[in-house]
Amino acid sequence: MSLEKLGDRSPFSLSEGEKRRAALAGVLALRPEVLLLDEPFIGLDYEGREHLKKALSRYREDAGASIIVVTHELSDIWPLATRFTIIDVGKVRRFEERADLLSGDVDINALGMKLPQWGILARELLASGISLEDPADPRVLAKAIAAHREANRGR
Repeated sequence: MSLEKLGDRSPFSLSEGEKRRAALAGVLALRPEVLLLDEPFIGLDYEGREHLKKALSRYREDAGASIIVVTHELSDIWPLATRFTIIDVGKVRRFEERADLLSGDVDINALGMKLPQWGILARELLASGISLEDPADPRVLAKAIAAHREANRGR
């Protein structure tokens, strides 16, 4: 957030996304070791979601903090999270690493969730024997597909 851009405005004139960013900035200024967020991406447009993902990633790296995100939608948190706790009807059902969700050993659909599109793609690539350096990064998936196509051209 830019103080120059928002500093003279009334808090009541801020958009919902701006209000959320201001609230998060206030919390981050306290430098918590653990940050718990409940559905932080709800109501944000694409730009707001991307900005929030970058801010959370930067905070985690800079502060060495743990970030816990409660969400029903894995697509926004997928690139940030390494471990997932699946809770169903108020009870912890499973603890999973991202790799476990991609391996196909976990029926995530039966748990009422679905992998984001690039998670599904990563799962298929891994099942086809294509190794991935970071299956959470869509750019890595695109490079793996391009390399596989190039290696198999003319076969």
